[in-house]
Amino acid sequence: MYSVLISDDEMKICRLLQNLIDWESLNTRISGIVNDGLEALDFIKANKPDIVITDIRMPGYDGIELIHRAREEQIDSTFIIISGYRQFDYAQNAIKYGVEDYLLKPINEKELVDTIQKITRRKDAEHYKTMERKDMEERLKQSSSIARKDFLNRILADNNSIFSNQTQTDLPPVGMDEGRVQAVLFKPDQRSDVGSDETYQAMLRKTDEIITRLFEKSRHSFISAVKDEGVFLIVNRFEEDDKEFLSLLKSIEKEILRQRSLFPSIQLTIGEGSTQDNISEIRVSINQARNAALNRLILGCGGVIQWNDLESEKEETEKLFDNQTRGKLLERIEVFDEEEINTLLDSIGRRLERNENIDGIYIKKLSENIISTYAFGRRNLDIETNADEIQSRFSAIFCRCDSIGAVIKNLSAFIKEDLEALKKTKTQTRSKPIREVKQYLRKHYNEAIRQEDMSAMVGFNTTYFSSLFKKETGETFSDYLIRLRVSRAKEFLTASEYPIADIAEEVGYQDLKYFSRIFKRETGLNPSDYRKLYRKID
Repeated sequence: MYSVLISDDEMKICRLLQNLIDWESLNTRISGIVNDGLEALDFIKANKPDIVITDIRMPGYDGIELIHRAREEQIDSTFIIISGYRQFDYAQNAIKYGVEDYLLKPINEKELVDTIQKITRRKDAEHYKTMERKDMEERLKQSSSIARKDFLNRILADNNSIFSNQTQTDLPPVGMDEGRVQAVLFKPDQRSDVGSDETYQAMLRKTDEIITRLFEKSRHSFISAVKDEGVFLIVNRFEEDDKEFLSLLKSIEKEILRQRSLFPSIQLTIGEGSTQDNISEIRVSINQARNAALNRLILGCGGVIQWNDLESEKEETEKLFDNQTRGKLLERIEVFDEEEINTLLDSIGRRLERNENIDGIYIKKLSENIISTYAFGRRNLDIETNADEIQSRFSAIFCRCDSIGAVIKNLSAFIKEDLEALKKTKTQTRSKPIREVKQYLRKHYNEAIRQEDMSAMVGFNTTYFSSLFKKETGETFSDYLIRLRVSRAKEFLTASEYPIADIAEEVGYQDLKYFSRIFKRETGLNPSDYRKLYRKID
């Protein structure tokens, strides 16, 4: 079971969290409850709980300081922040320190269960990967093409962050020659035209076909795998083969460019990682090849890029998306201000293009931070949000961008499209109760109906109902009901011989004088004149 620490200065909140859900059914247990940040840090140091649920504001250390100090101690507990209200400054810092989720009081049972399940599923998957190593080692002793591709796919799947510096020294043999190895990433692009995912996947498959065909004719043992980032290649290198190898890369590039009849304006960037002494160090080279290919966003697409061609200066780049900028983005998301969001992102893009200290890694990290902030702001609109799914959707688009401008353009388009869909959903949700009221009025217009009764029927307070009704219909509730009643009265006057007094009662008015006054105000004629005029026309 995964251990959980609850940290909140209100004991009633701690008890609520403890009893709100069935922790054991989620493969978790409450290992401790503390009421201030100092006590929480001591507990975390001593027990290293898997999950920490902490309030933002507590005596001693607040929630953000607690997380910061735990990270300084190299403790990798998963943190969930809870708060009584939306606090964007804290939220921004929470994102910075990698908080898993941010829950608002009062705590919703389903939301808490969903968050815990998401965390435990991720931890289960990490544990499964570790347990799976023995099985992988046995199967990857084979030298078949399938096993070798499977080996590379597993490395790439286990290493999905371009910022990982971890290496693994116990990787099994994969049927390649012993000795020096290198990772290369072949990245096809189509000049700022992101295009469809189907077209991009077709380009990747074609690129892999060409790489495989040309390398099979060479003396190099290799493995290739197709990913959204491009076509990865692990290849054996020989002493004094640089000229030969470069010639092979150029041949691949030339062959790819000949595909422009299928893929207009296709370009190929080749990102090279460093050469490693053996296969166990290949992760280092893979990361370097990834980073090199990302640098095409700065250097331009086409040709070969070495992994160390460009490096960012972190202190300078952090200024481009600081807490103030992040706060501005959250504020604009909260009010669905697509135009201002676009202006803000354009400003970031211009600053990026002027900054000489950035590299492709930073561009990717920046886009991930912006999307993460957007997902957080989206959730603060009380909209169910899967941050991982949103990040994954944009990641597929990012892979098809070939410049800073394309990244910013597609960030703006992605957020705008999503916000427009959210606005449509919200409008439909908001309109439904008004549609129900209008439907009720059409059937019961002749009854004594009060606005207070209608607002209670759909579960709104009278003030909000009045505002929403006018926004949805363009007129007040009273004016709408009068118009509906007068419309029915006009039908009775022209199609029946009923006395006007009876018609007044039939449409909901007991006072004939009042009915006549309302009718004349709406039509310009009193009821008897209206009947004479329109029955004569008929």
